Amino acid sequence: MKILFLNWSRVEYAGGEKHLLALIKEMKFLGVEPRLLCPNKSPLAQRASEAGIEVSEISLDYFEKSNPLPYLSSVVSVYNEIKKFKPDLIHGQGVNSLHWLMPFAFLTDIPIGCQQQDYEVLNRFSLWTLRKIPISFATSDALRKHVTEAFKVNADKCLTIRQSIEPLCESSPEQVRVMRKGLGLDPGEIAVGICGRIHPRKGQHIFIKAAAILKKETSIKWFIAGDRAIADGRYLGELDALIKEHGLGSRLCFTGFISDMSVFLKSLDLITVPSQDEPLGLISVEAQAQGRPVIVSGQGGLPETVAEGTSGLVLEENTPECLASKVRQLANDKERRDKMGRAGRFVYQSRFTIKENAFKILQQYKILVGS
Repeated sequence: MKILFLNWSRVEYAGGEKHLLALIKEMKFLGVEPRLLCPNKSPLAQRASEAGIEVSEISLDYFEKSNPLPYLSSVVSVYNEIKKFKPDLIHGQGVNSLHWLMPFAFLTDIPIGCQQQDYEVLNRFSLWTLRKIPISFATSDALRKHVTEAFKVNADKCLTIRQSIEPLCESSPEQVRVMRKGLGLDPGEIAVGICGRIHPRKGQHIFIKAAAILKKETSIKWFIAGDRAIADGRYLGELDALIKEHGLGSRLCFTGFISDMSVFLKSLDLITVPSQDEPLGLISVEAQAQGRPVIVSGQGGLPETVAEGTSGLVLEENTPECLASKVRQLANDKERRDKMGRAGRFVYQSRFTIKENAFKILQQYKILVGS
């Protein structure tokens, strides 16, 4: 089977992109002939090429009434790739990737599937296409409920198949020691982290305010991992002001972009994910795969990533006060953290392996194309 994968993200290599690359690699192992179509110079294109995946980079411009020509040119580019590759099926990564697939959904008989990973639809083209295509996969039950109710998608055409990750490399004790030293951690200090795009929806402001509440807990250090270069400038300024206001400069820091996330997660003692309406939250899965306990928001799909009370804790309210309370509980109980870490590995291995994810999606696609 030949599958053309379309990803629309231009600048990020985040959870959705990590999942897509892992999915393509696993499907290739299962006998699929894949090709990835993505914007020019996207981080995913480079990583996919390095992994031996065939990649085509094109310009993906949105439709604008005032000047529709760039969009039409993008659609022609997609058409040329389809004509050249002759796929049996097209997979759109994220509902907004369907923006450029609308003509093919309505005017051709090529089956199109979509991995749902968004609470928002950026334009009507994507929404119309989502309702038209024969199948889509939601990353969580929470997202599936939203898609079927808010987007009015037929429930029979939207299945929950949770995103997954590749097995992370095991970090050696020496790598962890070096990382913790680089983070300025002394023996016995507790490292609490938040990882992801620096954006209000990710909850870094909640994290900082929780650190302020626990300011007197001098054994705790706080780390915000994320690329400041692609962060929202206004929000970043607000975060810097919060840190200064609460005098957290010596206890909390930005790490910048982390190239080796597996070692970084293993070097932390506790990972927090206080996101608002996260479709799933792969960083929670990655942390548990590294044997680290997590504290996650009760919103969106995040509660589905943990075994509550066993591999992590779920916030009753997504507030600094609630987060600070949960952090205090686990920071003062190493035995419980270790036990949760072991349980987290089981959660990952039993529910979030890329092999299971790819197999489920491929089975649905085989049914769709009749092979």
